[in-house]
Order: sequence, then structure tokens, then C-alpha cells
Amino acid sequence: RASAAAIACDGLGGGPQGGVAAARLRPAGHRLPAAVQRALEGHAAGRGRADAARGDRGAAGGAEEARDSLVAPPVTFEQRFVQDSERAVIADRSFNAERRTAAISGTALADLEARWEPSNPNVLTLARVSTSSLVETKVTKRSFEAPFDGAFGTSEYARIADAGSSGVLSSVPTILAARVQAKYKWEPAGEPGAVARIEGLEITSTFDPTQTGFADLSGATPVLVTKARLRFERE
Repeated sequence: RASAAAIACDGLGGGPQGGVAAARLRPAGHRLPAAVQRALEGHAAGRGRADAARGDRGAAGGAEEARDSLVAPPVTFEQRFVQDSERAVIADRSFNAERRTAAISGTALADLEARWEPSNPNVLTLARVSTSSLVETKVTKRSFEAPFDGAFGTSEYARIADAGSSGVLSSVPTILAARVQAKYKWEPAGEPGAVARIEGLEITSTFDPTQTGFADLSGATPVLVTKARLRFERE
């Protein structure tokens, strides 16, 4: 068990926020913290069920609109976690992206094709076969909080190149930036190191980097903020 966003991360620009420790991008940087790996012992290479309840908030529509929250109904989807070549527990990003996108968007799973390699964990592409659209997400920096009292937090900035997902194919993709902040906590089970379930709060802020000249996004206003409450249970 773990989460769809359980890798440790931080940013396109600017330093780490809220006391998290910055980490240079390297293959080992996408692994789960050691304490979390111990909590997941025996669950690697398995599947878990994730429930997500989402609320979306536009940040560019004025203070009145920003206070309104659009709450989507909960969805359930599979998430998978595997072991890398050094037996560290990591999220299977291609599997997870396909299942989560299909559940949230209603797109048929067979119409989605994700590509991601543990040896190159910072780049994920997700294609929709029927429209030939393609979205590439490239993590540029990551950080995480040291686990404490059965909880830990992560932050990730990424550059997103979107070619055609809005329905208009173009030789020039739309470039966006996103930050995903997540906080996870797990409930111990009866056996030492075992967990009953993992719950999380995930906040995704999407930015138009052209508004800041592709400079430091620190203090920039996102064009969209999405919040999701996650619950992971092993099947």
C-alpha cells in the first residue's frame, strides 16, 4: 500500500517549502522514505485499492469564485507498488497513471498507454490512443519530510507538455507547470510494521509558466487547484 503520489518531491523553481529537505534528481530520489518502506514490507509488487474524493477550485476567477469548491464523487482504482533493482519500494507510475486517469476521466483503460521506467523515474508519458494526444510529465526537483508519528509529506514540481488532450492537436504543445503536495498517514495493524490502511491529502496546483516568464514560481498564483482525499487499502 501507498499512494498515487507517494514519491518525494519539490520544484520547477524556488527552494523547498515548509521545512522539507531538497533532494537532487537521481534514480534513487523517487523511492519511498525508509520508514514507509518498512511499513509496506510484504506489499511490494502487489496491488492496492485507492479511493479518491476530489474537489476542484479555480484560482483565477476572483475571490468569490475561489471560495466555491466543486466536489466530485469518489472513485475507486488500483495502484501498484514494486521493488527496484536495489529492492527499494517505489510507485509503478505507468500503471498508476493509467488506472487513476481512467477512473477520474471515464476514459476506457484500453485507450490509455503510459510509459515510464524505474531507471528513468522523472519522465512519464500518457497517451490516448484514439486521439493520438500525449501528455509528458517531467519532474524537475523533489523533496520530502522525514517520517514521524506514522506520517510523512512530499512535494513535487513538474513540467507538463500537453499535445492535444484538449482536443486540438498541434505541433507545439501547451507547456504547464504543476506542484503536487501530499501528506500521508498510516494506521498500524496488529503485527509490528504492518498497516491497516494509508490515508492522504493531495493538493495539485497548476500554473501557466508564461505568466512568470518561466522563472521562479515562488509566490505565483495557480490557474487551478485540485484537492483529493486518498485512502489506500490492500485487496
